[in-house]
Amino acid sequence: MNDAAIKQELLKVAKDFKQLKPKQRRFLMAYSQTHEILKSAELSGVYWRSHYQWLNNQQYKDAFEKAKEMYADLFEDQIMNATREGDSMPIIWNGVITGEYKRKSDLMRIAVLKGLKPQYRDSFNPAGAAAPITLAITYPGQPAEIDVTPPKKDD
Repeated sequence: MNDAAIKQELLKVAKDFKQLKPKQRRFLMAYSQTHEILKSAELSGVYWRSHYQWLNNQQYKDAFEKAKEMYADLFEDQIMNATREGDSMPIIWNGVITGEYKRKSDLMRIAVLKGLKPQYRDSFNPAGAAAPITLAITYPGQPAEIDVTPPKKDD
């Protein structure tokens, strides 16, 4: 996202929070970009504990939830971009950065795929196990086994 797009996004954010006091609006605008209470307080010039007092106001609380959603959307965009494009990694030769390359994460791709396609999500459910489960627990110098059998159903 370039600087002009960021400024446009911040203007939209300001409109979303127009019903709030200026300090609250500044704080939430910062929070929607950082997702950090202390950093947002520093950037907005607001005492960090004010945020917790404002949470008693339902209008502010609703706007805070909106700021969380906005950050989640921003973070999701960054993850999707990193999944497609990869993260920039430096090429170092003799202690000097000579270039960069893009590294893609297989784990990130798997996580995104599981989020998009339910059939790829883990289906492990220990409560639904049909057979007894044997756990081997080893203590220093003394091995032990515990047999955990699911309770029998009354017919």
